[in-house]
Amino acid sequence: MPGTPPYLYITTSKQYRNFLSELAKSDIIGLDLEFDRNRYGYGFTICLIQCYIGGTCYIIDPLLLEDPLDEFYSILESDHNEIICFSFSEDYKLLKISGCSPTNVRDLNIACSLLNYPIKSLVNVLHEHLGIETSKASQKSNWLSRPLSNKQLEYAAEDVLYLNDLYQLLKEHMILKNRYEWFLSENEWHYSLPVDHEDLTVKVKNKDLLGLNEHQAHIYRGLFEWRDEMAKERNKPPYQMVDNHYLKLLVLNPHKIKDWLNEHAIHHGLKTYEVQQWLKVLIDNLRKESRDLGLSETKVALQPMNPEEYQRHMKDKMAIKEAKNYVFGTLKDGLIKAYGRNVQSYLLSNRVVEEIVIGEKNIPPYRYQVFRDLIGAKFDSYLPKHQ
Repeated sequence: MPGTPPYLYITTSKQYRNFLSELAKSDIIGLDLEFDRNRYGYGFTICLIQCYIGGTCYIIDPLLLEDPLDEFYSILESDHNEIICFSFSEDYKLLKISGCSPTNVRDLNIACSLLNYPIKSLVNVLHEHLGIETSKASQKSNWLSRPLSNKQLEYAAEDVLYLNDLYQLLKEHMILKNRYEWFLSENEWHYSLPVDHEDLTVKVKNKDLLGLNEHQAHIYRGLFEWRDEMAKERNKPPYQMVDNHYLKLLVLNPHKIKDWLNEHAIHHGLKTYEVQQWLKVLIDNLRKESRDLGLSETKVALQPMNPEEYQRHMKDKMAIKEAKNYVFGTLKDGLIKAYGRNVQSYLLSNRVVEEIVIGEKNIPPYRYQVFRDLIGAKFDSYLPKHQ
């Protein structure tokens, strides 16, 4: 029927129970999430869940739905389903920290790389391979805000409506090129990796400490933590509370606090006399705490490597250079000739080479076999012990 939305928008318990009933019958699930990660609100938050099953697109709104998502998560964890998605890494991280470990993930972006297609967005892949025009217009909209517009919901639906058709096409192509088993192995490996929760938090970066001594760095970290608390209280991204650059200026010149009420880099909710006075006390306390800890006002915060670390670094660097010259350069050329440059970039990027050489990279076993088939026993010294 003309004008009928291409989705069912799930916001009530009854709708949700009906959806779960249909989901339990399905063995193929097209899946995508819309989320906010410190863009419009604080933290990493699921805003929408899009599922395409049995010819119907369901859009579940966890911000309006009162029911827990436990049963939905259990279905995603079932071995009986294939979860079809595109560029799912961030979605996977969010599901993992939410208590869900999805299985049988089929990330079609990985399929494109293994088929030697250049890196493209889902919009471009759908247009190129299925001739379907979709929109990116709502990609960066505020998914935390309610009510959502029809335009936003239609955009969200388009992210899953055509995944099954695309999967069947790419699957045929992979089978013809004997790369479907590669695809399954890549997904099984990639989507079983543990998620580093520390990587998901906003934290002080090394570049933030450039130009600071140990004493100043301690004050900066204290102000950074205070800003995070303010952001969490107000459900705002930390960068909207106080600009990073201004925090650093405040550390370098504490007298700037007198201009607090007139600074543009500060959220209006913090521009109060009370906050200004409280912050003065905090800075004084951090300065005293730093001195009690014996932190230096002359030694830089970012210390260079000690001799042992430097020696280890140079040893790794030389090993990587030698390996590239005698093994991995030849291997890269072989991969390009046999499978294409985009496959080579995916299977054996410079970063993967470095991690293999220094013994930090655990990659799917089939890759090692592919590598050995191309260059023979020259690669054996780089095989992990469990291979």
